[in-house]
Amino acid sequence: MNEGLRPADHQQGTGVLSPTSEVIEELRNGRMVVLVDAEDRENEGDL
Repeated sequence: MNEGLRPADHQQGTGVLSPTSEVIEELRNGRMVVLVDAEDRENEGDL
């Protein structure tokens, strides 16, 4: 497991937004990411 990744804090209702470069690197390494849109739009995540 990548020690640099931080889990979302479900108690506080906050999550972690990663920089684009980090997301691309995770995808290159075969890892899954969740891409979310703005809360004022659909407020959903895509795998």
